[in-house]
Amino acid sequence: KFGVDVIVDENTVEIRGRLIPPVEPLFSHGDHRIAMALAVLCTVTGGTIIGAEAVSKSFPDFFEKLSGLGVDLEYGMD
Repeated sequence: KFGVDVIVDENTVEIRGRLIPPVEPLFSHGDHRIAMALAVLCTVTGGTIIGAEAVSKSFPDFFEKLSGLGVDLEYGMD
C-alpha cells in the first residue's frame, strides 16, 4: 500500500522503491504493535489507520506523545 517492493529472506528484509502515500485506509487488525508501526510510517507519507485505538493496550497516550513531537495528526474514536 506504500508503493514499495519488499523482499524477505531468512535473515534480511530489503525494501526497494520510494514510499508513496497510501490511497486506501490501513488496517491495524487490532494489533497495537502494527498500529504504532503504521502511525510512525504515516508520519512520512500520511494515511488513515483503521483500528488505531489498539495502541491503548500497551501505550494509551501514544498519539498524544507523537503529537507532542510535532507530528500533525488527527485521532479519535467513534
